[in-house]
Amino acid sequence: MAPPSPPKKKHGSSGNAGGHKDKKRGEKERDKDCGVDKDLDVSSPEQLLSTEAWERIKEAAVTRLKTEQAEIVAAESDLFKVEKATEGERKWTILMTPNKPPYNQGAFRLTIDFPQEWPYKPPSVAFQTKTYHPNIDEKGHIIYPLLVSENWKPTARVEHILSEIGDILSTPRMQYGGRHDLIELALTDSKAFETKAAEFTKANSEARPL
Repeated sequence: MAPPSPPKKKHGSSGNAGGHKDKKRGEKERDKDCGVDKDLDVSSPEQLLSTEAWERIKEAAVTRLKTEQAEIVAAESDLFKVEKATEGERKWTILMTPNKPPYNQGAFRLTIDFPQEWPYKPPSVAFQTKTYHPNIDEKGHIIYPLLVSENWKPTARVEHILSEIGDILSTPRMQYGGRHDLIELALTDSKAFETKAAEFTKANSEARPL
């Protein structure tokens, strides 16, 4: 008599299937324990953390702002300085003193607002001094790629941002865009542009510190 045939395995009843189910169950439990919600907007990091953890991060951000401010003051740059910091260190007033014509005829005051989500979101920068500049609009907003959310890096230091803004102020970046009429004038008649910029600076800028 022939030996009996081994029983056929049914699909889905193997040990691997059981392991797969256990793995799925483990992933589900892990996500539940971590409070992961796939519908959350990861651009808002406070949604991913407990209230206590988020408060600690905000406190660390303020500490970092104080440290960076102290470093900027100690560096004694000839191109910019922090005049004051208010609203829990989250709003800075800066005086820019460019050293290249046509903007070296005066000084320019701007504000930096650091949102509660900083350093995960970029600060908002606005010139308070009227400025005749291709990359600065009539409302004082500067066209600077790093300050766009898609390009922002949490590790970016304030001193680097100020240095870049100072460079843009002294040497406009036509490729960044901004005020099309001024960009066209600067590209087609640079002497006329520099004359108008110098006259506008003398009439509207802040007094340079002695």
